[in-house]
Parts: sequence; structure tokens; C-alpha cells
Amino acid sequence: MTRTLELEHDGKPVTVGGDAHGGAIVVGRGSSCAVRVIHPLVSREHVRIELRDDGVFAEDLGSSNGTYVGDSRLGGPRRMLRGDRLRIGQEGPVLVFVRAMSGGRDLLDPEGGDLATMAAGDPRIRGIEARVEVSAAPHAARASDEPDPPSDGDRTAPIPPMSIPHPTEPGDDAAPAADASPADAHAVGAASRRPGPPPHAFAL
Repeated sequence: MTRTLELEHDGKPVTVGGDAHGGAIVVGRGSSCAVRVIHPLVSREHVRIELRDDGVFAEDLGSSNGTYVGDSRLGGPRRMLRGDRLRIGQEGPVLVFVRAMSGGRDLLDPEGGDLATMAAGDPRIRGIEARVEVSAAPHAARASDEPDPPSDGDRTAPIPPMSIPHPTEPGDDAAPAADASPADAHAVGAASRRPGPPPHAFAL
């Protein structure tokens, strides 16, 4: 399977065939490197770039001045994405990842299921274009996305409707209950007609 890595340095394209090097491309100052970068900050064998089925990975080869992606220094293998800027040495030359083709697929632009979520402001976002598509067979909603059915402990007895009495106008006599006796009705009427204090009475 033919694999091709496309880089960019100072606006100029740098293309190398990964299959000719067993999928591993060594970048450095030495004459045996697939990509030679002649600069005093670059080691003879500085960084290895691997084109694998699951993506493109860069690993520093114990160089004197280190290899950086943004402000992060490489330790072990790190997955690269389109637009990543690989700096060879802390103040050395920069290689920009443009494309890594393998069997018609760009290894730098994995499909949505493999693409990791990045935080806003991550410099690796530059150069990644959004792709919008409709799935042929959308996945069913996950159980965690659906509301849980109420358990027995969540079930409450229905509250009976409340009987709200109708308000009465000020001064109206309260109507006696339907089952009240005549004596009770007389007492209610008498209580409602009990005289109150005169309108302008003052206590001396």
C-alpha cells in the first residue's frame, strides 16, 4: 500500500513516500535521513515520523535540543493531526503536517469516531476543516441519554382536589350549613349582627 507524507517548511512543500522507509520516516541532519534538515539545532537523527494504519505518530529520538509540537516537548510517540507544527529544536525549523495519504485515506484527518475532542485554543485545530454528513443508519439513543422511569420510591399518591369556599361580600350574613338546625342558624345570624364599636370612638 502506497503511503505518502506531505509536509510544509517555510511555505514550501516537502513530500516523502512512507512506504519506501517501512512506514517510518526519520528527520535529521544526517545524510541517511529520509528528510534532511540542515541546521545547527538539528541532531543527525532528530525525530521519527511513523505512518501507521491508526494514524501518524512523531517521536523524538533523544535529540540534543528536543522536538516540540506547539509549546509541548515530545516524549513518547504523539499522534499528529493536519495543521500540527513540529518544531525541530526549541528555536529550530518548523515542519507543518499537511497530508498523509494511505490507500486514499488521509491519516491526519481521521473519521469522526477516531477524532479526539480538543480544547478551544489548541493550536492543532488550525487547518482542520469541519465535515458534516448524515449517517445511513443512525445509532439508537444511548440508555444514559434517556430519562430513567420513576421507581416505586418516587411514586406519590394523588392529591385529592381541595374544596375552596366562595368569598362573601363584606357585611353579608354567612349562609348556614345545609344540615344546621334552626337554633344554630339563629346563633350564626345573631353573631353576624353583633354591634361593633362606633365609627369614630376614641378610648380616653
